[in-house]
Amino acid sequence: MTTLPDWTPLIRHSVAIKEGIVTQDPHETGLRKLLNFGHTVGHALESYLLAQPGRAVRHGEAVAAGLICESWLSARRGLLSSQELAQVREVVGLTFEPLRFTAAEIGDIVAYAIHDKKNRGDVIKCTLLHGIGHGIFDQAVTVAELNASLQAYLAL
Repeated sequence: MTTLPDWTPLIRHSVAIKEGIVTQDPHETGLRKLLNFGHTVGHALESYLLAQPGRAVRHGEAVAAGLICESWLSARRGLLSSQELAQVREVVGLTFEPLRFTAAEIGDIVAYAIHDKKNRGDVIKCTLLHGIGHGIFDQAVTVAELNASLQAYLAL
């Protein structure tokens, strides 16, 4: 039987960070938007798969895929090194299996991202990384970039 690591200290540390951010920005007008990392793509995947009979995924699974896609977008823009992108993929892959969808479904998934509540008009907003642990929020992402990130995810 495999012994699982004790995640309690890491979880407590993460909750304390999140609590501090939410306390500083209770109405999500700035700093709190950093907590949206992975959520734009993640919510699109979650909503799309939830609408498909028998394909519902957990929120955390969808956001984990979003972390990889939004890290890929960060790397594509030169904000994250290829080594850092590999590190994100590795860490996420230790806990989460890849989500299953096809290239033919990407357009429908992106349609969900276009309607995300964080967007303004037709501009898709993501939180990207400028190095591990350094987020930048309200980054405009094109439909083509989102498509490419999902294609890259499928290629893993």
